[in-house]
Amino acid sequence: MGNSDREAVAFKILEENFPEEIRNEAYTLVLTQIGKFIEKNKLRKTDFPQISNSALYTLTLGLAKRGLASKPDDAEKYLNDQLRRMLSGGLNALEEIFNEIIG
Repeated sequence: MGNSDREAVAFKILEENFPEEIRNEAYTLVLTQIGKFIEKNKLRKTDFPQISNSALYTLTLGLAKRGLASKPDDAEKYLNDQLRRMLSGGLNALEEIFNEIIG
């Protein structure tokens, strides 16, 4: 599945299954953690920002499905694990993460 299709599916699942408050909390956590991860690992001038940007709704859905939107510490750990996978595996890792989430 192409990335834009993957993100569209994740967005649709979020919209249909989770209240706006949870979606917004999860999305904010994802954006914040991606930024922290990029800065901490000095990835600004790599292709990682583009890869991680391709995962916004996928990662948001992962948080929402796991009930982590209101648990920032657990959400941070989950997101860091997924971002490390994406850093080492690129878009292939993102596809795996997506499949695990919607599994």
